[in-house]
Parts: sequence; structure tokens; C-alpha cells
Amino acid sequence: MHSIAKVSQLMVSRALVTWAPNRGFLQRITKRALRQEHMAAVLLSRVRMMRAEEVAAVRHRIVHLREEAFAVAGVVDGRPLAFTVGRPSTVDALTFDLAEFTPYAFMLLPFQCGPSAYRLGWDDRGREVCMDPYQLESPHAVVIGKTGSGKTTWAKAQAAQARRLGRLVVAIDPHGHWADVATAVIDARKHIPEMAFSADSGEEGPSDADLLLDILRAAGVAVHDVHYTVILNALERAGGSADLAGLVGALARIRDPLSAMAVDSIYGRLKSLARARPAGLATSGAVAVTTYGDEGPASVMRLVSWLFAYALWAKRACPRPSCGPKLEIYIDEAHLLLRNLEALALAWRGLRKFGVRLVAISQDVQEFGPLSTIIANSDTKAVLAIAPEQLERVSRAVQIDRSVLERVATESLPGERHAVVRFGGRAPIFIRLARPEDVS
Repeated sequence: MHSIAKVSQLMVSRALVTWAPNRGFLQRITKRALRQEHMAAVLLSRVRMMRAEEVAAVRHRIVHLREEAFAVAGVVDGRPLAFTVGRPSTVDALTFDLAEFTPYAFMLLPFQCGPSAYRLGWDDRGREVCMDPYQLESPHAVVIGKTGSGKTTWAKAQAAQARRLGRLVVAIDPHGHWADVATAVIDARKHIPEMAFSADSGEEGPSDADLLLDILRAAGVAVHDVHYTVILNALERAGGSADLAGLVGALARIRDPLSAMAVDSIYGRLKSLARARPAGLATSGAVAVTTYGDEGPASVMRLVSWLFAYALWAKRACPRPSCGPKLEIYIDEAHLLLRNLEALALAWRGLRKFGVRLVAISQDVQEFGPLSTIIANSDTKAVLAIAPEQLERVSRAVQIDRSVLERVATESLPGERHAVVRFGGRAPIFIRLARPEDVS
């Protein structure tokens, strides 16, 4: 199948690729699996058993993941020939594999390098690769790679280009790596954002109570429906809205025996959060919010509160969605900060209409839970150097074939930084990454 993707070269003059639902594919693949298992048992062949396992994996995708099967045919007139000219070959494909066959696979580059596009790097032929995230259905991105793979450096290059386009850049950064490029640095160990929470926060996106519960989840607090009710009750007691200190005070006044246990389970965390000094939001330039390596529950809560404060600022600055791009938030160590944020995961894609682009920078993926939802709702997926044991898990999460990701699966870090990047449903592309000095 991947030979078809290889025709996305300048030497291709004409290409035709078509596909149609293949109703008999499941029946045929089941027979093939049974035949391979029978031959493996008769011949004691490990090779045939491995083939049977591969066929069983395909069957699992159709039966359990509800994928559609297709018959794909194509003719290419040019070099290299992916099919016999005049007599199309036919191959079987599944839904997730069809990106290799889309018309985008025959484009020269994913995007034209226009004034609003971000320069990302160079492909295997030395051609510059650009991206305009706002041409995609979801402008958000997920960048995955192990420590030292170049995730943050590459993200800084994109952030520099966003600033030149007049957008506010905010980095939620547990370790302080963004301080050198920031015009304002906020120490989240000492400061929390000035935020007011309302019992009635409108219909657009998650409620303020949902966001408060996500802040608690970030610290590992087990949150239940009763906590939502308790927070709404406290906000109503405070007159319908309150800052964090006012909310903590209202919680302390709830004496209902049925709510006492729920209040006790969240009161301590919220009180510790409220001890930090409130600070206003910087709304221009590049802002780094950091805890300088402190990854304790209290620090994680404060970092997440700053993330929500900027998202709410953009929402309130856009009374009539959809608004043009105004804010980009880069979330470093996303596997630590976002893994439990259920409300944010559900609102992730919809933040585009308020002019917000989110970039999650993570060392690993989550196959289930909020982080997996965030990955699915981001149309730019970039995989930098990963450990070989991560290959299968990352492949499933970002829906890029394992054989493509093998180019970035390595025990040691390469001298040059590379990534496999996929934009929406387009075919993945292997690029050498641009650094901040390359785009200045």
C-alpha cells in the first residue's frame, strides 16, 4: 500500500486512484485467517502463525473498531510506477489507511508557503514544508517525542512565527524552558490568575464549575457528580459569582451533612490554590507560565488554572464567534498536565471559534481518556524521535502506519531533528525540523 504514497513526487505526470466499499472483505479475511492458522498448525510454521496474527489484527479493526473496508484501484502514468499501466492492480484498504490514497497524496507540499503559513522544515528532497493551521478543520496540534527529541525547540519556532503574525503566545511550561523567549514570565508557584467563577457561565463550552473540577482532577483528586453540585451551591451562596478566595469561603459555610464529605474532599486543595497571590493576565507578546521544575499537585493545579484563564480570556474577547486567530497556547509536558482534564478534552476542538490554537507537547500518548480525545481532535499530529517500544502505541494513537513511524523510532537521539507529520487526512510527510533561528 505504501508504494502508492511514494508517487507523491515531481516526476508523476498523471495519477488516478479510486476506491469503493468492499462488502466481502470481512468474509475473505476470516477465511484467510483460518487457512493460515491451519497451515501453521500442520507445518509448525512460526512464519505462518505470524501471518495469521496480522490477518486477525485486520479483522479486529473491522469488527471491534468499526472500520470500513475498501477495494482500492489505481493507475499511475509516470515514474515510479505504482501500478501496471493499463491494467490497474487492486488492493484492500481500511478507513484509517485511505489517507495514502487521497488526492492530497499527489500534492507537491501540504500548503503553499504564503504569508500566513508557518515554516516547519524541509522534506527528503530539500523542499520547504509549510502549514497554515487555520486552513485545517482543527488548527490544534499534538507534538510527541521523547526527552531531547527537539519538541520544545520546534514549538518555539512556530511560536516565533505566530508572534510575527500579531498573535499572543502563551507557554504553559513546568520546567522554565520557554523563559528565554518570553516577554513576560509568571512564576505559578507564587501567583494564580485573577479569575471570577460564575454559577451561570452561558451555553458555549464547559461551565466554570466544570473548569474548577478539571483543575482539581489535574492534582489527582477523584471528582464525582456531587462535587459539581457542591461548587454550584457555593457559587450561588456567594451571590452567583466569586473569585477563588470567595468560593473557598462559601464552601466553608456549607453545613449540609449530605454535602460535608464532598466539601471536605476538595476544600483543602482549593484553599491551598487560593493562598497564591492573584496576578493579571499579560495580553501581548509571549508569556511563559512556569513552576521551574516543580511538578507537585499544587503546582500542576496552578499551571492548569493559568491555561484556563487564558482560554476564558479569549472566549470573553469573542462575543460573536467565530473570531480570527488571536491566541496560541503551547502546553509543555502535556502527558502530565492534560491526562485528567475531561472538560478541556471535550472543549478542545471548539476553542477554534474563539480564535484559540492549542499545541500539546507530550512525551507519550494515552490510548484512552482525555489525552486520547485531545489527540483525536487535533488535525496536526507530529511524531519526533520515540523509543522503539512506543512505536505500536503511538501508531494507534495518531493513526499513522507503524512502517512510516519506524523512521523516527530510535534508542539514541539523531544528530539532526526529524519528525513524521500528518495534517488532517493527508498523507504523512517526513521532514527535517526548522529551528527558531531558521525562521527568524
